[in-house]
Amino acid sequence: KMEDLFSDFKNIDFTMSNEGFVDFASGINKLKPNYTFWFDLAEFRTKHSRNRRIINNKLYQLRSEFVYFKKNKRMEKYFTTVKDLYDNPQIEVTYVGNGLADEYAYNVASCLNAIYPHVDYYSPMYWYYKYTSKKPSRGEILKDFYLISMGGNKSDKFSEDFYNDIAASSYQQLGLYNAHKHVNKQKFLSERNKF
Repeated sequence: KMEDLFSDFKNIDFTMSNEGFVDFASGINKLKPNYTFWFDLAEFRTKHSRNRRIINNKLYQLRSEFVYFKKNKRMEKYFTTVKDLYDNPQIEVTYVGNGLADEYAYNVASCLNAIYPHVDYYSPMYWYYKYTSKKPSRGEILKDFYLISMGGNKSDKFSEDFYNDIAASSYQQLGLYNAHKHVNKQKFLSERNKF
């Protein structure tokens, strides 16, 4: 139940789904190689090599499908930084579909403000990219996850069918018609075919 998920957060201000991190101060590198930062990490490190707020902190590989925060001054500062970075990138960032991927701004703002997910490698959702070798059943997904992510360039047929079935069932329960079916990003954003 979603209530169980939120009860886990009663003592924290912020968390986000994440894939790994690099700790610039200690040199610990727990980055996932297939994660897209949307910027060149070496360029970022070189450009900010004298910035204590960066070299003393961690740079996380955040995913924006799941963001939890409490409204307070600390989070207001964080999200102001996110917006500023998104509107005015300090380094060369990959544009897709006339915009930036929001993860760039979340990642850098997290590093600048030392605001990190409550748990490393946290993800309350099923995302098929993470389960390519051993795919759980629909029943296992419903039991073990709170959400299903349809992020990324494209999804597999299993996830697409599952999502479409959930959407159709939800629409029917609510007395609505014509549930929105999932469409892979590559079908409407040609730039996505590069990734």
